[in-house]
Amino acid sequence: MGTFKSKTVKLGYTESRDGLKKWWYFDYGRGKGERPSTGMFTWVRPATLLEKTHNKTIMGRLETVRQRLLDLAEGIVLLTRLRQN
Repeated sequence: MGTFKSKTVKLGYTESRDGLKKWWYFDYGRGKGERPSTGMFTWVRPATLLEKTHNKTIMGRLETVRQRLLDLAEGIVLLTRLRQN
């Protein structure tokens, strides 16, 4: 996934062309390659119980991955500081 330039990882999305789904990505910044796709989607207007459950599950997974990325970035920063001292 590359190196981390900052300790901020935001979640962003783009809607599909038909407006039924939101495709999620991680936002590290505005440079090239700083918005990798997650490959996960949620429904914009979930109609069935299955779609609502899918949305809750995916949002939980996205937050888990986002937190792991933040922890990884913090670990890299701490390791770099230790090596400099």
